[in-house]
Amino acid sequence: MNEFNIPITNYEHVIENQTVMIEDIQSYSYFKNCVIEYKFGRRQINEVAFENCEFAYHDLSSMEFLDCLFYKCDFSNGEFKSTALYRVKFGSCKLIGAQFTNSTIKDGQFLDCLLTYSSFSDSKLTNVHFQEGKLDDSFFQHIKQKNLTFSRVAMDGIDFYETPLKDIDLSTCEFHRINLDIALARGLIIRPDQAYSLVALCGVKLTD
Repeated sequence: MNEFNIPITNYEHVIENQTVMIEDIQSYSYFKNCVIEYKFGRRQINEVAFENCEFAYHDLSSMEFLDCLFYKCDFSNGEFKSTALYRVKFGSCKLIGAQFTNSTIKDGQFLDCLLTYSSFSDSKLTNVHFQEGKLDDSFFQHIKQKNLTFSRVAMDGIDFYETPLKDIDLSTCEFHRINLDIALARGLIIRPDQAYSLVALCGVKLTD
């Protein structure tokens, strides 16, 4: 994975080892080893970095994150439903079972993240890149995408039902099972050894 750097000089406030209310977060702040608590919630967070932070309340639905960085944060079973994420980067985060359904993600990166059982279904993904990490048994059903890329990702059991896959390149990824619509797979790029999974979806049996 490319090294995940948080340029601390970009931030006016550096807060470490504290409990912080999300309502009090200011732009251009960098939080490290903090606990993020909630009282009333808020609508938008921009120009903020979080490193190794614990979010006490995992429902971040219908929020907006602009120019934010998350590094080594745990969002397992987190809710990002109907959330807008613009120029947001997740690095080495735990997002097992996270729900990004009906979200809008533009210029987003997920680097070395655990995204097993996560769902991006019914979302709009533009210039979103998944590099390394795990997407096993994840859902990308009925998404609208432009320049969605996957690089060296484990994605066994990934589900692309009702999603057009033209020009999506999975050749560096690893999977034995995949679910997709054959009619929408035209233009999908895979390795020869990955073709067995698609042949199985057609009901064709291969022999030695």
